[in-house]
Amino acid sequence: LVQITVAEELGMERGRAADKEAAEALAAHDYDKARVKALEAQNNFENVLAIDAADDEAKQGATDVGVLRGKIEADEAAWKRSEADRRKKEEEERQKRERDKQVSDKLTVARARLSEADTAFNGDQYTRPVRKQYEDAREAFRDVRNLDETNKEALDRITRIDAWLGEYDKQIKIVEQMGEIARLLGEAREIL
Repeated sequence: LVQITVAEELGMERGRAADKEAAEALAAHDYDKARVKALEAQNNFENVLAIDAADDEAKQGATDVGVLRGKIEADEAAWKRSEADRRKKEEEERQKRERDKQVSDKLTVARARLSEADTAFNGDQYTRPVRKQYEDAREAFRDVRNLDETNKEALDRITRIDAWLGEYDKQIKIVEQMGEIARLLGEAREIL
């Protein structure tokens, strides 16, 4: 009988200690340790109950550990979801930073191309090479819009370049018409 009482006390002591360690591990989000310690506590309380099925403290300990084991599983599942959400958010932020950098890099290129075209135009140079430079600048700003559809600078610059290209087409028509007029005048002079 003394041996049984000593075994019960030892089982209860071990069960309480393991239960406490399981709760501490849970609080520290160490779910593997929490599961192991909760199982250890459960086994100790069940061993006491195998010796004395009427031991109320062992019954309560076993019940409490059962609840703790459920809490460990639920807490771990919630933690994994929140960890997955955190990782997803970090990845989205990383992708946004990367996209912002790409937009910035492409804007730098587009601005440089537009500046080169403006320099080559010099206010009155309606030539095919200048037109090509403006078209290249427009494409560079379209590359920006492909990454960021709402980029106001790119939209404004594309609109400005399209207006320049429209003016270019008008100027070319005027030059062609002037050439045609000059040709017709030349023919008229020959006839007279």
